[in-house]
Amino acid sequence: MTPFKFYIIITPNSLRFLKFALWSLHKRKDINIVLVANGLANKEDVELRTFCNQIQCDYLQLKTSKVLSHGATLNVLLAQHNDPWFCFCDSDIISIDSQANDIQINNKIKAISSCDAMFWDDSEVKGVLGRCNRWPDGSDNLASFFCIYHTETIKYLIDKYNIGFDNAIFKQIKSDKIRRILNQKGIDETSRKLDTGKVLTAALELDRHSFTHVEILSLLHIGGMSSWMLNGDKTLIHAQYNLTDTDLYEIASKDSWLFNLNSQRDTDNKIFYLRRQQRLAAARYCFQLISHYVDETPKPTQDLSDENFLSKIDTIETIIKQYYAEAL
Repeated sequence: MTPFKFYIIITPNSLRFLKFALWSLHKRKDINIVLVANGLANKEDVELRTFCNQIQCDYLQLKTSKVLSHGATLNVLLAQHNDPWFCFCDSDIISIDSQANDIQINNKIKAISSCDAMFWDDSEVKGVLGRCNRWPDGSDNLASFFCIYHTETIKYLIDKYNIGFDNAIFKQIKSDKIRRILNQKGIDETSRKLDTGKVLTAALELDRHSFTHVEILSLLHIGGMSSWMLNGDKTLIHAQYNLTDTDLYEIASKDSWLFNLNSQRDTDNKIFYLRRQQRLAAARYCFQLISHYVDETPKPTQDLSDENFLSKIDTIETIIKQYYAEAL
């Protein structure tokens, strides 16, 4: 089977921390990665070109002087894409087996998503955010971390319903048919923005195209890294951090760096704030672990009870070490 071409969007100040993950994906037999420069300054753009040459993957530069949104970038990439499948994934997804060949899709399926963040439990993730693989009513949706879409199908739907990959509020959607199916899912004018590709998922269902959210065992998604690199407190990476079960599974108190006042005010949505907290805590730990090898900042420690989570942390460190041993 021809390898899937996966676009991976590189935003400012992220490349140096994610080379090991990109390298691990490129080693696979079923993926060809294309690294997309999105608003990079000249120095980092040169570094990206050099890295692409080192691992022998394709490079693409967006014609923009600013960082385009994720959805807008995907719209640009799709417009110039003609392969049978349009694929993209987050830059903090790791391949744990370079010989794996388990990314497969049959012609009856027009879209799949995968790669939930590594620190989540197995409960359904409902809503309209990127991580949600269920609509508010519990019916099937697609997440936005790792996606494969049938190119011809989604180009047709985008043109038919005047939609795209952009985040969108309900009133921005012009198609009455799309608005009606979203109403059935529990979405209306009071809802949050629909994240990357959510409106497209509604269009797939409306036109009776099959899609599914699947697990791909050979891939590990750290989760939250892009947000942390854009918005996290960078001074924290120079401080010692010990990750505990409390950080992951209990709503943070006022004396914690994870404290969120809204979590105290909005007690009916505890799971939302707990997932946000988990995302922050795990992203900080993993970012500091990577930074330890990149910049020799303090190595984080942990006191965790979840053996599955511990195994994944060990896997991340193993791949970082392999990258420095084999790729440099």
